[in-house]
Amino acid sequence: MILQPMIHAFPLLNCVLVKLQKGILRITKEKWIDLLGAIITIGLGRALFNASTIWARMAVGAWILCFIVEVQLITAAYEVWHEINNKKSRPKHFRLKLIGIPILSLVPLVLVCFLVVWLAFASERTYVYLSPTEELMECERRAFFVKTAGPQVLHNVYVELIDDKSGKTVSETYQELDPGTQLVTKPLWFTPSSPWDEHYTATIVARESQSSQRLIVGSIKHELQLATQVNYNGWPELIVSCRDKYLIEPYKLVSGDQYSCNELLALEGDMPGRLDVSSYQTADGKLTIRRVKELPPPSVSDIASDDRHITEYQHQIIEPVLKKYRRSQIHIYYAGGERTKAYAEEFRKMFSDNGWAVSGPSPVPAGDERTIDIQLSVNYQENWNRFNPKSNDLMEAFKKAGIKRHSRIVVDPNVPRNWFVLWVGPRSPNAISPDQCLPAEIIPREGEHHTCEMSAQGNGDYCPIVLK
Repeated sequence: MILQPMIHAFPLLNCVLVKLQKGILRITKEKWIDLLGAIITIGLGRALFNASTIWARMAVGAWILCFIVEVQLITAAYEVWHEINNKKSRPKHFRLKLIGIPILSLVPLVLVCFLVVWLAFASERTYVYLSPTEELMECERRAFFVKTAGPQVLHNVYVELIDDKSGKTVSETYQELDPGTQLVTKPLWFTPSSPWDEHYTATIVARESQSSQRLIVGSIKHELQLATQVNYNGWPELIVSCRDKYLIEPYKLVSGDQYSCNELLALEGDMPGRLDVSSYQTADGKLTIRRVKELPPPSVSDIASDDRHITEYQHQIIEPVLKKYRRSQIHIYYAGGERTKAYAEEFRKMFSDNGWAVSGPSPVPAGDERTIDIQLSVNYQENWNRFNPKSNDLMEAFKKAGIKRHSRIVVDPNVPRNWFVLWVGPRSPNAISPDQCLPAEIIPREGEHHTCEMSAQGNGDYCPIVLK
């Protein structure tokens, strides 16, 4: 009833609709054109939408229906044209009108098809993002795991991670990412330029899709704080985002988001154990030593110590403290070979030139041969006498001068009262800290491991950390 006025006003349209109805009824007899349309649209659907999900197949079905309707409209318009053309009395401008009907019908048909495609993509998108470990592994590295969300299996996935502060980049390629797998076994390892105040940008390109991610990893109020946002295929709106509560100004990333990142970026299980690392640091600054790394033999470490010298800059930092406490007494031990002994001689000369009574350097007692870097030992009473702060001042001078050392003064009851003991060992590898080793003792206890034969459990202050 609603279409009656329109049909009377447009007789040609009425004729075309009648032919369209008959044409659709003929589909069961003339299948070849619709079969061809189905093949073409399925091919397009595979190429454009990767129709491996039910949603994408629905989009392909919409294109098939639109194609069939448009073909039948063109056929109906042609039949009406043919019938009118054989008559003597012809409507005015009938050819132009008949051509216009299928052309104008393309607009609503294409809009319907694109609407279905948009709904398919909007309802189910497969995207990839990175989730960092909560811990900083071995004081310098962080692992990033690839996580996939959505229904599709992605192929030929290229992941690139950029440190926004330094511009440093790491990348990895994965042949296939299955959303059914929680974590990819091969993580990306990255050494941040500013640990615990880290800003990253990740780009993930797959054969089927593309996503980008911005990520913040920080330590604020001694807690791990995360923020991230993920965009899909360059679309301006975010597909997911989260932001922990302590990330306030100047952190602009997803500033209006109040969702915690606990669920989105969560990694299950004991990550340090799964990654088989020797130590890790948490956001509160605590360092956990799982095992000491295997050190090279003392002879090899001694060869690597060839270029160690007390620089002019270090002299300028340490000597004012030595002059302040002139006439103090110190004994120097060395472990290793001639190169380490030469380094110990430089300490002897520096202390002696500034008024200290120095003995040594002499070889370490048996059992302390694995001593590395620098260690300062004092007697109990010497260390805890608040009116005699020289041991703390000396350690602080070593720290400012950048001398690799045990971070704490070692208290040893066998150190003579009012004496210091300076231990000088071979230079350790860059990834090793002397805090990972038990301290050297003047009288090692028989039957017990000493120095770097076993790990020292506890906290260290040698990891770079920015706490807020």
